[in-house]
Amino acid sequence: MNFRNMAQGGAFVHNLFTGRFVVRSELTRYTPYHMPHETAVAGYSNITGGDDRYFNNIFIGDGDPDKEPQPMTFFEHLPLTPRENMDYGGEAVMDGVPDNSRCYLHPAGLGGYNDYPDTAKKRWWDYTKEEIAAYKESGNPFQPDKMTLPVTVQGNLYLKGAVPSHHESNAKIYDTNGIEIVIDPATCRVQVHVHSPEIIRAAASTVVTTALLGRSHHAEMYYEEPDGSSYRFDHDFFHKLRPERNVTPGPFEIFDNSPVEIVL
Repeated sequence: MNFRNMAQGGAFVHNLFTGRFVVRSELTRYTPYHMPHETAVAGYSNITGGDDRYFNNIFIGDGDPDKEPQPMTFFEHLPLTPRENMDYGGEAVMDGVPDNSRCYLHPAGLGGYNDYPDTAKKRWWDYTKEEIAAYKESGNPFQPDKMTLPVTVQGNLYLKGAVPSHHESNAKIYDTNGIEIVIDPATCRVQVHVHSPEIIRAAASTVVTTALLGRSHHAEMYYEEPDGSSYRFDHDFFHKLRPERNVTPGPFEIFDNSPVEIVL
């Protein structure tokens, strides 16, 4: 597992993701959020989810052809086992765990955001007018259980079976790995071997800036440096200057098609 996200308003830029995702709302409690660059509380909100931005990241899958999300609980590290011979219809359950604490483990990539609205729709939830009207006609209170904030997905690269989001129609997808990661626990060293730089370099269109990221929904705050100055992600992990356009997604800028070995 790579990332459990029970939050909203995150900005994820030039990361290398190599595991599965959990994306979940939390509508049963309210969390404080703060004034920009202060600890003073600006308000409270439950976590509808969304309002996330994913720019210029690399996602590496595990090559597993099974792309179905697996049920689990948010704080559990393994999928739940379906209970056979019990009156749950074969549904995956866990003793002592309320149904509303279950979530789903999605394959590497951003497929877990497919049910979220797109930024271009500018809607709080993904219900149509017809669905809302049907709720009202039925006499039931309109409770939008799919209420989520829009997400923005752009310039990402998906390798070895990683699953893109529907929000990225021009996503770059390759069955090959392209990148091999070797971890030595004894020395705490990580080696990153870029075998196919030709499919990685220049795969993202532009440098990410504070202006591109925009403002978070609830805090109405720009993504800024602690001193209030704007971000401009034009240097890689090793402080190498990225080009103005056609940059390499992920943490390491690549300048030609020669294989690269990075030791961390």
